[in-house]
Amino acid sequence: MEIKAAFEANGVEPMTKPTGGGSDANIFNEKGLKTVNLSTGMSKVHTTDEFIAIADLVAVTEFVRTYVTR
Repeated sequence: MEIKAAFEANGVEPMTKPTGGGSDANIFNEKGLKTVNLSTGMSKVHTTDEFIAIADLVAVTEFVRTYVTR
């Protein structure tokens, strides 16, 4: 199953956009291994106040379950 289809199966409209930073996905993609980063809905990222809402954690978990079981 494609990643976008797994989001759609969970009622989430997938959104893609380039991001900056030093993600390992950049290295994998450069080597030919198609890789994406999935947002988990975190807030105040890379601060001492970083957090994720439980609903967002549940939603990304449901996505992963859909993706790996189809």
